[in-house]
Amino acid sequence: LGESFRRSWQITRPPAIWTLLGLALVLWLILSVSLMLLVLPALFFGMPLMTAVWAAAYELLTADAERRSDATAGAPPPQY
Repeated sequence: LGESFRRSWQITRPPAIWTLLGLALVLWLILSVSLMLLVLPALFFGMPLMTAVWAAAYELLTADAERRSDATAGAPPPQY
């Protein structure tokens, strides 16, 4: 459990946390507007967009964290 929290904190260090909070605010606004329009735009636009963007953000953060940890461990960076 402690390792999970440590890894999460490494991934979301202060430069990344502000980006995530800004992303959450923008996604919340998009979802709120789509809910105000009616429920269908929220179901077919807001929720899928929010899910896809959060998944992409998670993937980018974990890939960046692994690249940084590999560079500090002396291993060559992964080839993409």
